[in-house]
Amino acid sequence: YDTLVEDLINKMTPDALELFEYIAEYNDLDTIEMLMLYFYYDLEDYEKGVYYAKKAYEQNYYESCLLLADAYYWGQGVEKDIEKGISYYEEGANNASLNQHFCREVLSEIFYEDKIMDKPTVILMIIFISQKTI
Repeated sequence: YDTLVEDLINKMTPDALELFEYIAEYNDLDTIEMLMLYFYYDLEDYEKGVYYAKKAYEQNYYESCLLLADAYYWGQGVEKDIEKGISYYEEGANNASLNQHFCREVLSEIFYEDKIMDKPTVILMIIFISQKTI
């Protein structure tokens, strides 16, 4: 699947993109995911990337939490809102998703490196978050 998506992205024409956007309006999750990643990471069109990430999130696609967290935390495509970004990192860390580990890692960096918590407290927080997903 990933190779197919890469091939499609590398050969994306305006007509193909228009077709994918049309399909996404009917809530096809595979298409929404592809557009979310394509706009946010490949084209750096953060607003459209966030738009599709929100559509994915509405379908309980928790892989979108990392993208939404990054967008809000750094203010890419949306107004910067650190608390909302952290909330999406926490949700991504709490749900079984491929990005779960990355969300946990970012949370530990935010809380430890920004001196919000000391290292033992951060470790306990990550353990607590991990327990919620078991």
